[in-house]
Amino acid sequence: MNAVVLVQPAGMPLVTEEGKKPFIRYFFTLQVGDAQHMLCARYSVWHRRLARYATSSNRWPRDPFSMCKDYVFNVSNVRRRCDGLRRFIAGVLNQPDGGAVVGDARLHARLHISPGTAFHTALLRVAESRRRIAEASRAVEAAQRWALGSFSMAPSSEADGEQRIARTIFLGDGPEDSEK
Repeated sequence: MNAVVLVQPAGMPLVTEEGKKPFIRYFFTLQVGDAQHMLCARYSVWHRRLARYATSSNRWPRDPFSMCKDYVFNVSNVRRRCDGLRRFIAGVLNQPDGGAVVGDARLHARLHISPGTAFHTALLRVAESRRRIAEASRAVEAAQRWALGSFSMAPSSEADGEQRIARTIFLGDGPEDSEK
């Protein structure tokens, strides 16, 4: 299963409602395999829904000087904000966290993904796939630690040879690797 959630911009129309300031509504298409979901909201709504998912490696796309810039009529600024939102949403949905966030029901609710829909099911499959990959990776690391640790109990000259073999198998740092 492809464990990547694709996020593509699908439009950023100017919205004018009588008696209110105009704003940009950002549309995104999420895709996992054949399943798709459409998202739309203005920047401030995205902030309320998703800013809590920011991490040190995936920061909320905030411009500290936004009050001095036009994010409604300046097309360049609107595109830059759209791209920042796209990257942020993709970062949230594709975090290397073993599927914890992409499978989170609270995130699904914030993105208006209804339980039981094809897209919801696809996200749950992605979360399960990532969870299995993370578990397998942890198992391999544990086996490597055990193998390397168990050889240290053998007599010294024998242990050196066995450790060299184990390091070559598990870590790929045999004599031929040191020559590269």
